[in-house]
Amino acid sequence: MIDHTTPTASGNAEHRADSAAPNGHPHAAPGWVPPPPPFGAAGRTGPIPPPPDEGPPPTSGGWKAAAEEKDRREAEAKAAEEAAKAARESARAAGGDRKAREGRKHRDAFVESLKASGYKGRKPKQVAEALGRLTHLWPDWLIRGEMSMLKSPPKHGKTRTYLSLIKAMHRDDAWPDGAPNEHVGAKALILPYDKNTLEIEEELERLGIQDAVTIPNDPEDETGSRVFDLEDERLPLTIEYLVDDDPSYKLLVVDTLTYASNLSLNKPDEMKRMLDPLMDVATRKGLSLLVLIHQNAQGGALGRRILERARILWSLERLNEGDIEHLRLKVDETNLPRRPALLVTHAEAGVEFSPAYDDGSRPAEAEDAFARWLVGYLRGRDEAPSYYDVLKAAGPERVGEADADGRPKNRRILDRAVKRINRGAPSLADLGRIRIAEDPRTLPGRTKPLTYYTVRSLDADDAVAAFARVALVPGPPTPWEEVASTYDRWASEEGRPPVAPSEVRSGVVAARPDAAGRFCRLSLVPAPTTTEAAPPTPPPAPPPDPDSPLEQARRIMAQRAAARAAAEPVAPTPEPIVEEVSEPAPEPVAPAAKLPRLIKAGLDCFPGLHPELRPDHRGGWTLRLLGVPGHVPVSIPGHLSPADQADRIDLICQMAEEAMPPAESGDRDQSF
Repeated sequence: MIDHTTPTASGNAEHRADSAAPNGHPHAAPGWVPPPPPFGAAGRTGPIPPPPDEGPPPTSGGWKAAAEEKDRREAEAKAAEEAAKAARESARAAGGDRKAREGRKHRDAFVESLKASGYKGRKPKQVAEALGRLTHLWPDWLIRGEMSMLKSPPKHGKTRTYLSLIKAMHRDDAWPDGAPNEHVGAKALILPYDKNTLEIEEELERLGIQDAVTIPNDPEDETGSRVFDLEDERLPLTIEYLVDDDPSYKLLVVDTLTYASNLSLNKPDEMKRMLDPLMDVATRKGLSLLVLIHQNAQGGALGRRILERARILWSLERLNEGDIEHLRLKVDETNLPRRPALLVTHAEAGVEFSPAYDDGSRPAEAEDAFARWLVGYLRGRDEAPSYYDVLKAAGPERVGEADADGRPKNRRILDRAVKRINRGAPSLADLGRIRIAEDPRTLPGRTKPLTYYTVRSLDADDAVAAFARVALVPGPPTPWEEVASTYDRWASEEGRPPVAPSEVRSGVVAARPDAAGRFCRLSLVPAPTTTEAAPPTPPPAPPPDPDSPLEQARRIMAQRAAARAAAEPVAPTPEPIVEEVSEPAPEPVAPAAKLPRLIKAGLDCFPGLHPELRPDHRGGWTLRLLGVPGHVPVSIPGHLSPADQADRIDLICQMAEEAMPPAESGDRDQSF
């Protein structure tokens, strides 16, 4: 038989035959059968030897022992792993028990110390006495031991502004708003995280206060330009050391918070790590903390969690985007009394402060001239104009030429003029008590609302309210034009100010909300009858213009009526028939309450025409004007909306009323 292959030095296979081995293999157990030859090896003589790396086929006893040895080793490894795990858990439990015992001992000792000292807590008054009561460095702007924050867009002059404030604190007897300065000679510590030390030095030299400012830099830095980050524990120690050495330091400025740390401005835990050490040292040493922060695109502070830590929030903004020298410094958020805003003007010698006059008392010739034009423009409009309508009507002479975006360069003058009018600027006292109402509306296709403007006279509102109380009573609706003309007559008799029709309507609705609608839902009080001679007969009206739109509409309607009359058979009845009816006519709508509200209101405006509406078989209406001789019934299609039906009925009634002779007209007495 062929034995398994044994490699030789020459690399050739050497076979050894052993005919005495059972089944042709010297190590084979009884009953062992060699594996069959692989596919395609049928021409070979004898079985295929096993691969060299697998070794000889195991005997029955050796295979079983190997399996048992493997199981034993796996079991021992598993048992050792479980024993090690149990030992670790036991050690952990022992350590936890030890820590728990130590914690309990510490808590017990702490409680015993409280009992021994007779601890009762402290009242807020005692804490305030220990820390020092709430004192102001700059009244209602800077508080000692608290944080104020100044936000503005980049390149608006935050650094120059606070350096000029330091000059006022160090040299002047009063702050820029006139508040007394009780800390003349005080100094400031600045943390220039914006890497603007050279700019600060130039401004300090220009102001002449080089000795009033110190930078708490890293003592290991030879240049002195490196400053500890806010989360570095060495920073509060350095600040505390400097204040202990020179108690005249009263202000600590962070310029700016955006670059003061690697921590996030949007996470509360990281904001706490960043600001708490600085606020603690400010509280202990009585420093006022002023933090500068950039403004985001929405106008808020850059970082959602910043405003939660500031007690007072300042803002620095330009009066006009085209003017970089004049800005407004004001307090946006505080729980203290608000101080007047300050006008910040950048000059060669530094920043100059003056009152901003947000109440409108500051003279402004351009804004006042635009305000007077705006009031006249709005009073001459029947409908409220939009923001773009006002700017277009103002023209380049008032709002400037258009810039690259197509918008007027001086468009902000509209907002300033409206603000001055509504705040009652003394220079606009000749306009009277007026207000400009701003109505933002979201139009289709626009994502931002568009502002519409209307003018309201407070004096006129009182007059219109008095008119509405005495001249309007419940009854059929009245056109607003008739109400406005009646007010004009009443105002001339009573000595009241004249009011535009749009103001009459808004004033009446404000005084009588039940009058709101397309028509005034109230009736005018009829004028009292008198025995005076009737007024002279007015001269005859001039003949109508045949080319006017009204005459053209009349001719078209007459042609259509004649065509329908010629095409349809005439029934033997005294009344003309509009169309051929193949089924019984529906019953007329007797109760007027079943008519749509808009249609009923329109019919009530023409009682002299005696209008009558009947439903037709197509879902529409048939309008008959019984008070008009020879009137041809008109069909109102049913597919129209009630508003469109009311408009069509109103047009037909107006045309019929104008076509009637004056003696036959059913107009009401419109005098008051």
